Amino acid sequence: MRHFAIKVRGIFNGIYEWGEGFKSRDIASRWNWYWKVEFPKKGHLFWKYAQGGDFGECGYLTGTDGSIYMHPMDFNAVLVSSSGCVCTSRGSDGKDYYNHFQSVLRTLKEICDECAEFCGGTFDLLISKEFAIETPDIRELIDFQEIGEDGYAEKIGVEREQGSYIY
Repeated sequence: MRHFAIKVRGIFNGIYEWGEGFKSRDIASRWNWYWKVEFPKKGHLFWKYAQGGDFGECGYLTGTDGSIYMHPMDFNAVLVSSSGCVCTSRGSDGKDYYNHFQSVLRTLKEICDECAEFCGGTFDLLISKEFAIETPDIRELIDFQEIGEDGYAEKIGVEREQGSYIY
């Protein structure tokens, strides 16, 4: 089954430093306050926020197309289209182009800009071109209960190419 995906990278500037943490206690408090108090007031349609837990304390911004671990320095995510909601636009070259993420990305940028401004920083959003991915059709899915330890690798894993590097 064909789906469409897009890679996003968000960068918060002036809020958090690698190896140092938040730039100040005030900024850390503002970051937490934004997600806990200010964000819910906005009533965004495409995105909801879940508070973090013991693992890193950062929360998750989740929508119908994916979930983003909202670290105050930056984030990387791949969003996958979950619906047939498509925008079609004519390019300056006269050709028609479609995209699945225009509204989702516009709202994501708005949310992160608001958060960064609330904390006294700025935000940059970098995105890839959309790309097609093939996903299993519903008839190809395997019941988890049927997978024993002996068959797990073959049924779920991806065959490793000889000599390939594993991340």
